[in-house]
Amino acid sequence: MSQGDRRRLTSLIDANAIDAGRIDRALAVIGIPPTGAEWVRFLDRCLLWLGVLALSVAAVFFIAYNWDGMGRTGRFALLEGGLVVVIATYWTQARKPRVAAALLAMACLLVGALLALFGQTYQTGADPWQLFALWAAVIIPWVAVARNAGLWVFWVGLLNLSVGLYYESGGGWLFGDWGRIIAAQWAQFLLNVAVLVLWEGGLMVTRRGARWPTRVVAVFAGVPATWLAVMGVLSLDQGWDGIVAWALWMTLCLVFYRWVRLDRFMLAGFCLSGIVVITTAFGRWVLQDTASGGFLVLALFVLIAGAGSATWLKALNREAEA
Repeated sequence: MSQGDRRRLTSLIDANAIDAGRIDRALAVIGIPPTGAEWVRFLDRCLLWLGVLALSVAAVFFIAYNWDGMGRTGRFALLEGGLVVVIATYWTQARKPRVAAALLAMACLLVGALLALFGQTYQTGADPWQLFALWAAVIIPWVAVARNAGLWVFWVGLLNLSVGLYYESGGGWLFGDWGRIIAAQWAQFLLNVAVLVLWEGGLMVTRRGARWPTRVVAVFAGVPATWLAVMGVLSLDQGWDGIVAWALWMTLCLVFYRWVRLDRFMLAGFCLSGIVVITTAFGRWVLQDTASGGFLVLALFVLIAGAGSATWLKALNREAEA
């Protein structure tokens, strides 16, 4: 049955329209409780990905523990040999999408370990951000071939990490110490907004795909946007660019995820970001004259804003289930 049928059934149960003795039967018919076969598939996927992660981490830990005893050749032989075995296995399992994606994910992890080993062995002097940027660049073909949402999110995470480390290691020296922190937030915000726009555009074109990756990327974009707005509120004399960018981000999120594609997770994040920034602005004004009473006013404001947001989200939930 469709998701709408499930929502209607749960609504009937909530309204006590179905006898208590028949609820279990109704749930079983509609397929809400997972069957034994579904549990087997779930555990199979979990064990597959946990096995990939365990083998990748085991290779790294084995080399680290036996660093002095293995020698340079042994370290490289272990990682390169493991990478060859993984790719060879992928060719034999290419017709099994989930297994193939897991093998490519393991290959991507081993590439990162190999790059780290190369830098540690030859002491190239490269900054950490270069390692992650090169890692992201090298694995692009495998990520594209795998067509796995989790691997794409991992790749976006590598880009974010490389951008953050670039500014942390002294990149963008024209900005100064504090300016580099702000520049890093701007770079990560703009990067993730671009990724989110491309991902949402792809979902609208193909009309299929999981929703959770876009939510993760939205968090990647929303956190620096909120941070920039908070910093802008606390130092209004330094410019309004962060507040303006945050306001545009919030407006676009509200319009798209409320009227174009209803997504309650995104709107919950919208509410949280709004509460954080507005509370900061309100507190900057309230706490200028008094401290103890101001904190009480702020607490009441947060309670009212949280209750209002919850009420609005519940109304949206009822609208989606109608």
